[in-house]
Amino acid sequence: MKKQVPTKRASKKPTPKKAVAKKTAPKKTAAKKTAAKKTAAKKTAAKTPAARRPAPTRGRLMSMRVSDGFRDFVLDHLQGVPDFRAKSMFGGLGLYSGELFFGMVAADVLYFKVDDRNRVEYEQAGAKAFKPYPDRPMAMPYYSVPTTTLEQPASLIEWANRAVAVARDSQRKK
Repeated sequence: MKKQVPTKRASKKPTPKKAVAKKTAPKKTAAKKTAAKKTAAKKTAAKTPAARRPAPTRGRLMSMRVSDGFRDFVLDHLQGVPDFRAKSMFGGLGLYSGELFFGMVAADVLYFKVDDRNRVEYEQAGAKAFKPYPDRPMAMPYYSVPTTTLEQPASLIEWANRAVAVARDSQRKK
């Protein structure tokens, strides 16, 4: 039989307990309960994935989040634009040719800059203006690129180059 070796235990000194005055919590009123529920709802909404969140309320900026697949697709197909680069912008992407901002990717939609010269072409193709606030009439000079154009890389580069020209002209006017 083996001898059992006593193990050393770390001696814990009892910590003195401080005298704590007991406070009774005030009863919650209906207003406080409602406020607590709203706070809890906000915390839950912050943890909820964007796909399950309710549509934005009046005055809220639309989500510009872009999926990785669409981001990669656009970046790959726009490599033919001179001095092309992309920058993160509010969850989406800003598209540049050199220092000229000519387009953006927001909520998995590609938008190019337009003016009076090329706006009709976009409208005839069924493109929609970029509206950062979905419930307001305000639109910006960027239109969605038609799906048929997205699917044809050579055509996409042509449309992008026209958007770069629009951006260049609008910068000169400033």
